[in-house]
Amino acid sequence: MNLEPGRSAFFGAGPAWLFYGAGALSLALLFWGLARRSGREPVGWDPRRWLLLGPLWPVAPVRAVLLALAWWPLWLMALGSALWQAHLWLFPFLRGPLYPGFSWAMDWLGAVFTIACGALFLLRFIVWFKGPAPVSLWALLLGSLTGFSGFVAEAARLSATRPDWAWSSSVGMRLAELWIGGATDTALLVTWWAHAGLGLLALALLPWVRVAWPGPCAPEPPVAS
Repeated sequence: MNLEPGRSAFFGAGPAWLFYGAGALSLALLFWGLARRSGREPVGWDPRRWLLLGPLWPVAPVRAVLLALAWWPLWLMALGSALWQAHLWLFPFLRGPLYPGFSWAMDWLGAVFTIACGALFLLRFIVWFKGPAPVSLWALLLGSLTGFSGFVAEAARLSATRPDWAWSSSVGMRLAELWIGGATDTALLVTWWAHAGLGLLALALLPWVRVAWPGPCAPEPPVAS
């Protein structure tokens, strides 16, 4: 049972160094943006607010649920990406039964993230059409496109390689079954790099996402001593 897909299954074609170079640039922009935002808005970076969404639950529970379904899977997928890089560069531990479980978890985390971003984007025009947007609209659109392109890339590689562990990518495999004849090298190249580009752009712009905290959730201005 082959659980170690080749490089072409993930990268399609093209140099890997370009992806890692773009990833390094994206991380640099992420940390630069975090430093800029934390310097400008120290009140807004309360970990209870940004990690747990604590003040939002009693005031806007629907918004809190959707934000949590987008926010927490995002960080879990980032952790999964870090684990995959550790597997590639440090020690190949995602083998045997671990890889299907890892693939299944990443697949469903991506599905939840994409649906939550899309729901927040649509509800902005259906329910929350008055006042400021609850979350930066460009961020919700970018998140939806990144998640959707990820499933298209997953479907492309599964339809091209037909691995025996494809069942573990439940959502991607459903799309792959519609991709009759399998993906060409060009399709793999375009879909993978489109997803990678959108994902790295979202990572670089993450510090600039703005959330409109309603009513009592709004951060209190700092009091001058």
